[in-house]
Amino acid sequence: MMTAATFLTLHWCLYKYNNSHKGMMDKAKFLFLSSLLVLWQANFQSASLIFFIIFFIPFVFPDIRKPDIKTPGKEVIFSITAPILWFGAACLNPSGIKGALYLYYSYGAATKGDLIQELQSPGFISLFGIWILITFVLFIAESRRTRLRKEVFYVSLGCLLLSVMHIRNTWTLIFPLIPLISSYIETAAGAKKKMTSSLFTALCVILTAWTGVFILSASEAYKSTEEYLPEITKEIKAQNAEDMVLFASFHYGNYFEYLGYKPYMDARPELLESRINGKDDVYSEYVSVMLSETDFKEFCDKYSFTDLIVYEKTPFETYLKYNEDYERILQEEKVVYYRKKAGFHG
Repeated sequence: MMTAATFLTLHWCLYKYNNSHKGMMDKAKFLFLSSLLVLWQANFQSASLIFFIIFFIPFVFPDIRKPDIKTPGKEVIFSITAPILWFGAACLNPSGIKGALYLYYSYGAATKGDLIQELQSPGFISLFGIWILITFVLFIAESRRTRLRKEVFYVSLGCLLLSVMHIRNTWTLIFPLIPLISSYIETAAGAKKKMTSSLFTALCVILTAWTGVFILSASEAYKSTEEYLPEITKEIKAQNAEDMVLFASFHYGNYFEYLGYKPYMDARPELLESRINGKDDVYSEYVSVMLSETDFKEFCDKYSFTDLIVYEKTPFETYLKYNEDYERILQEEKVVYYRKKAGFHG
């Protein structure tokens, strides 16, 4: 939510900049404020800094619908100055340049194997798919009805593309939806509805709808491991953490880590790559195991796992199922818990 609020504020700065008619000093104020936003985001969640550039481009890129119109010199200066100031502000964090470029170092690791649900493409028969479809239909309808502002046109196309790529990006649809719904409200209400009022109404509509989508999807997607796997969690809690070498998947490892155990994997794949931690490519190894590209026996022997929580009907689960060294303890949902038999501990 804090990230969304930061970028909503950034959009306000950029819209104000584009519509400012009080000279360069007035526009410089918005440039300064946006730099403060970059500084805040760099120290709050640096992985999302790339969105500053993504959302900035629509405001300075030439309108492809009117290619004959030249960009004013002052706009060119601004389009060069802003990213330089932003990068300088982004570097003012405990990790310096490496923190500012965190996404560059980490993003590739998380997309390997397409195993992380939030990085998968959303299905169209889903709440997120419906959200995308509504935005697309409204964008087409408003484009046919009127000539959209350049930045609204680009932001709509860009956010639709981001949302189709990854589920986690669907939140960005609030940025095109606010001006699109505002435009629709203005048309429906006629001249009586002022721009400020219609934007506020649009924001209320979007936030209400998005809250509904979040609540409906959160009932299953945001269950804790203990709620989703109560019996397995109970069984794990009964074991001594000091004696356990636990294999748990990306989706469950973080909860067991919270309980005091030391699972093989948790929900921070980027930190488990040598480009970030300076040691081992653990997440790449995990993907290799899940895709059956690694010898399962060598993998298990390497870490001497005593307890393993795996997905059913996967090659890794099949290996454990027919291996005499391991016993199947129980299964919940699509998750199976195996334990190494007494006398086989390495």
